[in-house]
Amino acid sequence: MKWKEIPKPIKVRLITSFFNRAVSFSIMPFMALLFVQAFNEVIAGAFLIAMVFVSFITNLLGGYLADRFSRKRLLVTTSALTALTFITMTISLTLDWMLLFMVIYAVFSVTSNLGRPAMGAIIIDATTKENRQAVYALDYWLINLSIAIGTALGGWLYVSNQLLLFWILSFTSSVLPIAYFLFLDDTPRTWQRQK
Repeated sequence: MKWKEIPKPIKVRLITSFFNRAVSFSIMPFMALLFVQAFNEVIAGAFLIAMVFVSFITNLLGGYLADRFSRKRLLVTTSALTALTFITMTISLTLDWMLLFMVIYAVFSVTSNLGRPAMGAIIIDATTKENRQAVYALDYWLINLSIAIGTALGGWLYVSNQLLLFWILSFTSSVLPIAYFLFLDDTPRTWQRQK
């Protein structure tokens, strides 16, 4: 399957998802180090374990919201909130306000996971039986590439220039809601109650 044959919603989803994952994976592996440096091992471990549970629950809630409401509106809203949390985390890191950073990181975990199921649903909505396998194969490769690039970028800049890393991530995450707003089509959702 050629790139020009892929429907526009899938292209938007694949490209934005690539950057979204690269952003996430450039800081996620290093959050434990950051919280241990700011607080201690016990607080950092307890907080990150709590974030795993929060992410799981908000992911479930995000699936419900993606089925109930407009997926475009949900993605624009959650990605705009995620960008705002990145900017706030960057500012709090600049000012060395680590308690605020920790609180905003928890909000980031919620907002980023609320929109994730809608991103997956866009592919299901826009693919057909004929192109679904090719689209998911391309998505699989882009997932691996974004994780590799994000982790490499984070590993390279985390120690040497942490603030630059967070400013890059703030900029990248700020572009995503604009891309969703401009390039995604809004498909109305009709909620059907199951008997």
